[in-house]
Amino acid sequence: NLFSMEEPTELVLITDPSFHEKICSSIIYITGYGILLFKRALHFILKGTILSENVFKNQSVRYLDGGDVIYQACKSKNDSKTVSDFPNTVNQLIFSSARLYPDRICLGRRQMVKKIEVKDAMSEKVTSRYEFGKYQWETYKEVAEKVVNISNGLKNIGFDKSNKFGLFCGTSPQWTKMSLSLMNISCPVVTLYPTLSDIDLIYAIN
Repeated sequence: NLFSMEEPTELVLITDPSFHEKICSSIIYITGYGILLFKRALHFILKGTILSENVFKNQSVRYLDGGDVIYQACKSKNDSKTVSDFPNTVNQLIFSSARLYPDRICLGRRQMVKKIEVKDAMSEKVTSRYEFGKYQWETYKEVAEKVVNISNGLKNIGFDKSNKFGLFCGTSPQWTKMSLSLMNISCPVVTLYPTLSDIDLIYAIN
């Protein structure tokens, strides 16, 4: 009978491992313990302290400075805080990039050359395809200059951190430059997209 099966045999767990298995596990355990002892001994010889789980907890201190939490190494050469030159805000980042890499490409877009509509013979559904040209790039310097100009224009018409600016636009280089300009004058940005429903737009505007 092709579908006949043998009676299953009961599995029996080995309760007493053989002698060679005990030897192998002992060698692995002794090797690992020996490596740990060697690392601790080497650390004691080089550092003069015993390597333990608590040694890492005592390598830094934490304190409050003007409401900010400051972390500092215990063995710091002086008590001064380490200050990074890396930009802290988005608009600092774009202006820093413009100074360091003025001629590198920053933002780009492709102009639509042709819109092609294709009709499905079965469902008669019309779908659109788009043909785009080559990328037209703006450098970091050009973007930063436009951000400054737009920021000045926004300030001249009364926008500042006390206003909210509703930015109704699809994602594009123009959206990015306007958003950076608003950040540059600390004006809160309310992003509104064409994909939102009328109810969502009314709620955001109100």
